[in-house]
Amino acid sequence: GGYHTVALKSDGTVACWGNNGDGQCNVPSGLGSVSSVAAGGYHTVALKSDGTVACWGYNSYGQCSVPSGVGSVSSVAAGRLDTIVLQATAGPVRAIRSGTTDYTVYPNIQSALEASYSGSWRIECADVIHPGFQHWWSQYRELAAVGNFVTTGPVILNGSITVAGDMQIPSLLRAGQVIVAGTSNISGDVEAGVTSGGDIQVGGSLAGGTLASGGHVQLAGHAQGSVTAVGSIYIPEYLQGSAAAGGHVNVLGNANASTLSAGSYIHVGGNADSSTLNAEGTVTVVGSAGHAAFTSGFVSTTQDGVAVGSVNGPGVRSSAHSSTRVHSSIDLRNTDYDLPADITSTHRLILDGGIYSSDPNGTQIFPDQSTARFDTCTDPAYSAVTPCLEFGPNSVIDLPPGNKIISHGPTTTLVGGLATLRNGSSIETDADLAIGGSMRIPVGTAISLSVDRTHTADPALSIRDGGELVVEFGSSVQVAAPAKTAIAGALTVDQSALFSLLGGADTLRVDPHGDARCFGGTIRADQMILAGAPVGSPSSVPGGRLVGVNALVDVGTVRAQGGSVNLATSTLVGDLVTEAQAGGSATQSTIAASGQIFGNVDNGKGKLISIGNLVVVGDVTNGVGSQVLAQVGIIYITGSLHNNGSIYGNVITAPGYNGGGTGGTQVGDGIRVAGAVDVGPSGELRFIEDLWKFSVCGDVS
Repeated sequence: GGYHTVALKSDGTVACWGNNGDGQCNVPSGLGSVSSVAAGGYHTVALKSDGTVACWGYNSYGQCSVPSGVGSVSSVAAGRLDTIVLQATAGPVRAIRSGTTDYTVYPNIQSALEASYSGSWRIECADVIHPGFQHWWSQYRELAAVGNFVTTGPVILNGSITVAGDMQIPSLLRAGQVIVAGTSNISGDVEAGVTSGGDIQVGGSLAGGTLASGGHVQLAGHAQGSVTAVGSIYIPEYLQGSAAAGGHVNVLGNANASTLSAGSYIHVGGNADSSTLNAEGTVTVVGSAGHAAFTSGFVSTTQDGVAVGSVNGPGVRSSAHSSTRVHSSIDLRNTDYDLPADITSTHRLILDGGIYSSDPNGTQIFPDQSTARFDTCTDPAYSAVTPCLEFGPNSVIDLPPGNKIISHGPTTTLVGGLATLRNGSSIETDADLAIGGSMRIPVGTAISLSVDRTHTADPALSIRDGGELVVEFGSSVQVAAPAKTAIAGALTVDQSALFSLLGGADTLRVDPHGDARCFGGTIRADQMILAGAPVGSPSSVPGGRLVGVNALVDVGTVRAQGGSVNLATSTLVGDLVTEAQAGGSATQSTIAASGQIFGNVDNGKGKLISIGNLVVVGDVTNGVGSQVLAQVGIIYITGSLHNNGSIYGNVITAPGYNGGGTGGTQVGDGIRVAGAVDVGPSGELRFIEDLWKFSVCGDVS
């Protein structure tokens, strides 16, 4: 047996020795005279002299529970977890000659076979229990079991078998056609066409032929042929052929040049090169899936594929030759994806750890395809999925001219990595775009981020902490929406570049640690909020910052709420306001500026510092507790000055002069007001240096 030995002694008694963990060596007392014995994996079987059977040992699978009605038995055999007996007679059977209604009744199957060996016959019996069948009849004969079909040896024949019950074959099955109403259990290889109404268990491999199951199919080896199941299919080795299941298809080895379809998911543990995969759920390929087509029953062409599930390909090299339309989600982590290709996902697209480019090696792969698309979340049913498009921290995206990222879900996330969008490429989304890595808009590139959303309260563009969006020389990014943008990382707009929110009522929010940097370029929005760190935060935590050098900030209102502004020789077209943040901020708002402000300045809760000549084309209001520091150069106010806070002149050791510098106080440093000046009950004016000047062209009250 598996781990024990059984012997039949000459006096008809039984002896056992070896592993006895399941009582397989405990010979029952009163067993009586025995004529034959067999040792299974963990149990022992004895055929008694009176034709009855006794079993003892492991019985979790009923191998020791002798069924009632077995009758007189002529021999016994034991498998690893089963027991097989040869009945002394298989009961009466009928032999029916083909084309007639006449039949002859024989006492057992052997007699019927011998009597009807020549010609075309159908042998019918209640149960077939026999040591095995080997070339007993031609392909024109049929063996029909009205009950079950059980053998103790291989089945090798040219004819057909029909079984009204279950079938159990302990070794090789080779036949023309096998039709079973119940379950099929074949312990060896299968080289036949088997159709079963129940489950099919194969202890070996499908070495040629078909398996069609009304339940599940489970193999212990590989499959070369066709496997279909109403339930699931499990193949622990490789597949060469096709597998179709109403449930899942699980192939642990390779499935190259094969066709797989599933009602739930497909998993291929090896490669699936040049294969066709279709699933309602997830398609997972652990190895390579080069030139694979992910197709469904309603669209299938040589160039385009539609999958109703998701594509998950760690280590995959996906070719541009096969487009992918997916009605669930696409997961291409650790994948190199050659664009241009058309990737459409109803649900979600995840890219991480790969290179996504039409030209990774400097050559156009498929020049006949001019537009690459990441087209995601096309179905409103998935509008609550977050994120819809996700670029992982290890991904590199290089969109060539004319290529697009199109996203229709709630968010598009660049978690990390580097994304380069070249001239003519675009992001069109009714989702939100979140950047956690680095997105670069190279020199001379025009990018349109078109956002058409229903959830206008959320940011359309979010640059997360550690993320960066760089708009290089001469390039432009335009966000069309009701566009709200949040920056916790960094936005950089280089010389002659443009970052613009165009939707109307647009807000650019810079969160603590965030930077909006403009170096010779333009930032355009309706409103900018520079948020402060919440009360209780360490003083070292900076608020949101606006930094500009020779910049154009075309913003209706810049609101510093605990954040800071630093504009050197820059132009602000809009109002500048310092005010309290909801809940308070850990630091006071600070504005250091030189250049021009075409709007009013309302310094309600902050500090305004001149770092060179500063022209305010409008009014300046300095609130209670706030400060204006005329530190370097002259503050020109073309409107009126309303002061209820503190105004200081020359508060550094070496104040500047007209145009800047460090050479000491010069005539003309200070504040010049073209309009009126009124000072409230808390207002004060302090001249630190005697050459500091305060000029008023209007009334002073």
